Amino acid sequence: MSKAIGLILTITGLMLGWYFVQMTTMPGPAPLPSFVVAAIAVAMISVGVRYILKPKKKKKPEEGSQT
Repeated sequence: MSKAIGLILTITGLMLGWYFVQMTTMPGPAPLPSFVVAAIAVAMISVGVRYILKPKKKKKPEEGSQT
């Protein structure tokens, strides 16, 4: 489940990052809210990648079990 959430966060962060790139390539000064969007995009990408790469915790076998 956490890998799916990480994938959603990463894709959404990339989409917001693309919006930031489009807003900064327009002629004239870049609007201030686009930098806020860029900060949100970076945070979403970093959290999403962390969720994707986080190793799955293995359950420890109970004491006295055969495995």
